[in-house]
Amino acid sequence: MAYIFISVVIVLFAVHFYRKAKRHSVKPFPEHWHKLLTDNVLFYRNLSKDAQLIFQQKMMLF
Repeated sequence: MAYIFISVVIVLFAVHFYRKAKRHSVKPFPEHWHKLLTDNVLFYRNLSKDAQLIFQQKMMLF
C-alpha cells in the first residue's frame, strides 16, 4: 500500500514538472523586433550584442 502511494506521488510530481517546463518553452525572437528596439529604445541600443541576446530571451519569457 505504501509503495503505491509513493509511486503515485512521484508520478504526480513528474507530471507537474513536465507540464511546467513545457509551458515555459521560449518562442524565437522575431527579427523585425530587433530593428524596432534599436531604433526606438536607447537602453537596448546601448547594450552589447551579448546583453541584447540575453534581453531578447528574457523578453520572450515575459
